Amino acid sequence: MIADPTEWVSGTFGRFERPTRWLPSKVVPDEIRRAAALACSERVALLAVKATRRITLEWVVSLGVLTAGRALSIADAKTKASAYADILAEAYPAAVFTVHTLRAAASEFRFFPSFAELVERLDMEVRKLNRERDRLAILARPTPEPEPALIVEDAGTPMPPQRKAVTSPVLSHPLSKEQLDAWARGVDISL
Repeated sequence: MIADPTEWVSGTFGRFERPTRWLPSKVVPDEIRRAAALACSERVALLAVKATRRITLEWVVSLGVLTAGRALSIADAKTKASAYADILAEAYPAAVFTVHTLRAAASEFRFFPSFAELVERLDMEVRKLNRERDRLAILARPTPEPEPALIVEDAGTPMPPQRKAVTSPVLSHPLSKEQLDAWARGVDISL
């Protein structure tokens, strides 16, 4: 319900799937609304918890072990990870350093990433978490009241439903359309 929707498109090189714009459902059942509100509050709490040096160090060392190649030994990856850990711990929430994000980063990088590549990947994860939080917040909102139907007069022309009368701050009675227009232009309408 909060994942990015996709659509299948036929192109020059065959059929492929591309992302489309996310829109909430017009009618959200109350149980889903309550679950979305709970998930949104949990997501806000997760994003508020800053990562510790230990968490980031373990995550980056694991990434180094998974991506170390001939050019970079595991010892060198641990040295780089130690240099990255403090900076990453200050900049990112703990929710970014998970097994899921480690798997995604390790499958994306063929070799141990530079700091800029790693920051770009982690920024993408933060944007994804924020987007999910925002979508959950939208789903958690109460459904707006529907607009009242138009009233059809005897002549057959639809009329908008009656609105509350606008009252003047000076006068205690409702204003006519002409008086309201004059008041908007700055003309004195006091009687």
